[in-house]
Amino acid sequence: VPSLMIVELIVMEQRCQALSLVIQDGESVVEVARRFGVSRQTVHLLGLLPLQHQRKAEKTKGEFVKLRRTAMSTFVSIALVTLTAVGGSSGATAAPSDNPKTLTTYTTTDSVIVVDPDGAGLDHGDIVHRKGNISLTRGGKVIGVSYTQAEVVYVDKTNATDVRSLSIQAVYPKGQVFYVGLAEVKLGELVRPGYKLEFTIVGGTGIYAGIQGTVVSTLLSDGVTTKSKSTYTLK
Repeated sequence: VPSLMIVELIVMEQRCQALSLVIQDGESVVEVARRFGVSRQTVHLLGLLPLQHQRKAEKTKGEFVKLRRTAMSTFVSIALVTLTAVGGSSGATAAPSDNPKTLTTYTTTDSVIVVDPDGAGLDHGDIVHRKGNISLTRGGKVIGVSYTQAEVVYVDKTNATDVRSLSIQAVYPKGQVFYVGLAEVKLGELVRPGYKLEFTIVGGTGIYAGIQGTVVSTLLSDGVTTKSKSTYTLK
């Protein structure tokens, strides 16, 4: 938006120059139109006077300068108001948007810690902590760190599965994003490549304040890297 405002100011300056040549210097409308690459009608309109009185109008230099300054001042005022409405204050960290955006990230497991107080294997209340490194491409530069806590909330011995309540905190240089979800895992088995989970984005801090959305995560073939596609909005 700022670049568009600069272009408009340049155009306004050129229009004022064209008007000056006709009113002050007495050049013909045809010549001025040819020089600035516009039609004669455009040059007539720039004068802000009826067509039949353009050449006869007697404008003093002071009157013209006043007209020019008024036009430029008005345009600059409109430009500043527009910039404020669109961009907000200079201290803004992220532009709110109701249009959903998408982002794909890759998280590689760095460490896993299982908290099993009774030592009887995964059961109600047991917790799995996981730390991962986040990048924008598989095996790429690390841009953040994720911390996952999965608590076993239900064990279905009939179907040999357990249900885990998950909370994830992703830490980036300019803020954090928080996720929650549920996972159903086969008892005594590790999740296999292709395993998918869906999480809800419940909030964030810093430039991610007001973020909402969902994430679909898929375990890749190496068994330690998860590909996640986020769909979100910033309120």
